Amino acid sequence: VYYKKSQEVGLVSAAMWSPMAKRNIAIASLARPYGDTVVEDLWVEIYAMRELQYQKLMKRAKVVARPFIKLDRRTANPPADF
Repeated sequence: VYYKKSQEVGLVSAAMWSPMAKRNIAIASLARPYGDTVVEDLWVEIYAMRELQYQKLMKRAKVVARPFIKLDRRTANPPADF
């Protein structure tokens, strides 16, 4: 994870496509104050397969609060029938 595409401020530990959120999601560890007070202009380095070669892409990252998806069935009381 980079700040202003130049200063390294963190590391992505897991990333994947979320079919429910319809976007890529990732978990990252960031040095303070990044992620707390500094949430603008954060970028991630991604290696994507393009025409049988990996290309390095810099994509903008967005810090969101957890949980980023709230499902009604998770808090249903009593739980619904299966």
